[in-house]
Amino acid sequence: MLTLNNTTVDTVMVPAGRIVGVDGRDSASRVEDTARRRGRSRLAVTDSTGRITGVVHVRDALKATTAALDVTAAELATPPHLLRPGQSVMSAIRSMREHRAQVALVADGPATVGLVALEDLLEQVIGQFDDETDPIIATHLSTQHTRR
Repeated sequence: MLTLNNTTVDTVMVPAGRIVGVDGRDSASRVEDTARRRGRSRLAVTDSTGRITGVVHVRDALKATTAALDVTAAELATPPHLLRPGQSVMSAIRSMREHRAQVALVADGPATVGLVALEDLLEQVIGQFDDETDPIIATHLSTQHTRR
């Protein structure tokens, strides 16, 4: 446990330059396409300045397109949970569980330095595991893509 308390969020996070995201003005359909192409279930949502303003789950985009709703990524997004780069993995897990967050932005003051998923933090504790929803979402996305 001593090692985990010394492992920090910045050693687990995806650096800011590698975060997969969509523009807040993008359609739900565009969110689906990006999620499919990039193999992600959650995407960062940015404003016109490139600042991350939220996180959108592909599930919400799928619901919107299935219901033929004309909504943007920004409208589907939830506010990001924030963590500090030097925060311990265990502290980050507790914080994310308390706030029911699956992903969090890692911010150093006003600057976003990365993004981390709860799954990645948990893998630091218990080892590699598969997300059981990944194949379900991938199958649904590929089915939706072939119908268009």
